[in-house]
Amino acid sequence: MSKEHFTPRKLVTIDSHIYAIPIRLGFQVALKFNQKHFIIRIVRNLENPNIPGFICEGEGINSGVLSSSSAAINTIYGRVFGNKSKTKYLGATMLGFHNPYMIQQMLNNVDFRPFTICLYGIKIFMASIPDNNNYEGFASSFMYKYKQKQSVIWQKIEGGLFSISIFQNGEMVKQFQDITASSVWNQTQLLRNCDGIDLFGINHPLVQFKFKERYERLFSKTCTLDDWNNKRIMQYMFKLYLKKHVPGDDELWYRILN
Repeated sequence: MSKEHFTPRKLVTIDSHIYAIPIRLGFQVALKFNQKHFIIRIVRNLENPNIPGFICEGEGINSGVLSSSSAAINTIYGRVFGNKSKTKYLGATMLGFHNPYMIQQMLNNVDFRPFTICLYGIKIFMASIPDNNNYEGFASSFMYKYKQKQSVIWQKIEGGLFSISIFQNGEMVKQFQDITASSVWNQTQLLRNCDGIDLFGINHPLVQFKFKERYERLFSKTCTLDDWNNKRIMQYMFKLYLKKHVPGDDELWYRILN
């Protein structure tokens, strides 16, 4: 499985925190209905790359790529057993999203598990937390109304800029960029009583913990002689062992040691 797609609509609680179940490209499940065999697969959705696609195959019939697992399964089931069949299956259940064992298997070896937090009564989906200390690559989203229409508010930090993209029905209708979270949110004229950095989710305790956890996971607490030429590792070692005891910053001490 080459890549993960995550969706905030499929959630599971682990250690009191809510995580998204990964919908992974290449994942497939074999099904058996009335002695006939079917396979449902998760593939790329070329029409909308922001969501996964689903294909169901059975008795030589192919559903084509659909945006819903339920639609893929029920389309082929209807063709195989007759369109008059009233039997309907929930795609998420057929894929095993109700089964704790299957969920754990899907979560194995996933480096980052997106999760949700709640601020100002809004559920914010934390889509990406980078393994650096400057927030580059951070992304989060939530649902909110823009010009009276329910929209997906997609937030990210890229190239040193805070960006907000607003999507309606899968299409981006507006985008804002600025150098701080507060200033970019001021441009939107939305949620004026809320702090922009809070709306991104960056200051939430769980998010800060995940930042620290991912950053520290990159490095061992010891270093080798070869690591002395790796600026990033040496800066981490400085913060870990020297910062509390010596004057100066990591940049100064890196130059001294090299």
